[in-house]
Amino acid sequence: MAYPDLCTVEDVKAWHDPPITASGDDEMLARLVTAESIAILKWLNINPENGDSLLSQSYTETFNGTGTKALALPNLPITAVASVSVNGVDIPESPQPDVYGFSFDKFAVYLTGACFRRGWQNVSISYTAGLASIPADLTQCAIEVCLLRYKRRKNAGLVSQAAAQQTTAFYTRDLPAETITRLLQYRKVTQA
Repeated sequence: MAYPDLCTVEDVKAWHDPPITASGDDEMLARLVTAESIAILKWLNINPENGDSLLSQSYTETFNGTGTKALALPNLPITAVASVSVNGVDIPESPQPDVYGFSFDKFAVYLTGACFRRGWQNVSISYTAGLASIPADLTQCAIEVCLLRYKRRKNAGLVSQAAAQQTTAFYTRDLPAETITRLLQYRKVTQA
């Protein structure tokens, strides 16, 4: 599965001040959009080559039982749970919070009247998780990172430059702090 582009060349050109109207750098911008989208998704711990997706898809996974009544799932947000089994025993969906079975929210699956018994790969869950579409704030992060890289290409490797009693310092971090803050809400937490 390929990495999706989080924004378009047109998005990046429109965000530039002034907007880029010429098409001379379109090929380079297209490479940049793909490269930065891959970098952002990897930073988010989302790897389509391993079956991960930011967008909604179905998963059937096995987990180690924890001995608890809650099990956090790695792909979020959880939007549906089709089946849960522990030690080969199917657990029905609970019709209400105090009745035997499973329930879920966007982060985890919960059991009432049972637990995820301790064991190795003894819990199987089929579920759907992910976003319906790429959120606007994630697209904006990608646009801004692409534009930062596009503008920085002329000064690649420079940290600062002095000329005529004036020093110009260049931004050298991989991602701006405000971009990291916005991306954190989408970061996939990996389980050991």
